[in-house]
Amino acid sequence: MIHIMDGEFQVFDKVTYIDCEPLYVVIDLFEVQAEDIEIKDIFHKELESIDTKSDRYINADTDYPCIVIEDMINPDNKKYRMIDGRHRLLKTIEEEEDTIECYVLYFEQIRKFIKELDENI
Repeated sequence: MIHIMDGEFQVFDKVTYIDCEPLYVVIDLFEVQAEDIEIKDIFHKELESIDTKSDRYINADTDYPCIVIEDMINPDNKKYRMIDGRHRLLKTIEEEEDTIECYVLYFEQIRKFIKELDENI
């Protein structure tokens, strides 16, 4: 559950990443409640490369909320930026749903979890 931030997804002047596992710990610790978010309001990485026959896609549980950041820079200036849940998002879109359940966090909450990318990732 690593979200790499490079190219159009870059937020600093270098390539970085965020490990989403600790974010789920924070979500549990602070009892963050999931919200239904309009899919059209979420900036996300492309979905075309997802293999819909892969185990990862097949086992993606759309009942488990994704993580979006409300005020994180994105090229489309959408309200939210997805950092975890791309396979769940594609499944939800293919089910012709307009909303997806997400934990909504803010950039200042996740900023300390952003790390510089090195060869170990």
